[in-house]
Amino acid sequence: MKMNFKLFFSILIAIICLWPLTRG
Repeated sequence: MKMNFKLFFSILIAIICLWPLTRG
């Protein structure tokens, strides 16, 4: 479960970092 949480957190960080790029 801890690894699953880490994976989710990593994806969340990726989305936050890539959000401005997708918006333009």
